[in-house]
Amino acid sequence: MLVKALHWIASFGPVYDMIQTACGIQLIYRRFRRVLNTHTRYKTVLDVGGGTGRIRTHLSSDCKYYCLDNEAPKLLHFRRQTAGALAILGDATKAPVAGSSMDLVLCVAAAHHMNDSELKEMLSEITRILRPGGFLFFHDPLHRAGWLPGRILWSLDRGSHPRSKEALLGVLTKHLRIIHQEEFRLAHQYLLLVASKAAS
Repeated sequence: MLVKALHWIASFGPVYDMIQTACGIQLIYRRFRRVLNTHTRYKTVLDVGGGTGRIRTHLSSDCKYYCLDNEAPKLLHFRRQTAGALAILGDATKAPVAGSSMDLVLCVAAAHHMNDSELKEMLSEITRILRPGGFLFFHDPLHRAGWLPGRILWSLDRGSHPRSKEALLGVLTKHLRIIHQEEFRLAHQYLLLVASKAAS
């Protein structure tokens, strides 16, 4: 009951942003910028499970950014904080976005909120939405049984589907070609990768 109440509170934009900051999101964004600038070019971006859209400030200033999330309070905060915000309330497994319409799709700390079937559906949607030659930027915490800080965070996280690196790579490579991957540790062990959709 208490955990459910905390999850409800965390769905509100300012609270969600505070939690993300406390968990080291700025350090993750530094890696994000370096990897993104090295491996991708883009004009249109869909942020799947984008929450409050904070990652927008780390993207190219001339890109068109769409924030897709299934929680209205987060998107409301995004719209209040961002001039000309393009917010989409929807489900990542059935995204209301046109096929072959995005150069870049972001999936940052969203996969562990989905069961195996939902993850496969989301990746199929991402593949549909990406233009040929487009990119997926993927980042998610990994399941590491012996890592105590991670175990504590998993007990509090709304995402109840932690996976190993091998499990994530197994499903991702069925949809896209991985062109960069790395692991790093903060409170969790993380997997960060860039994958591309084959050009037609």
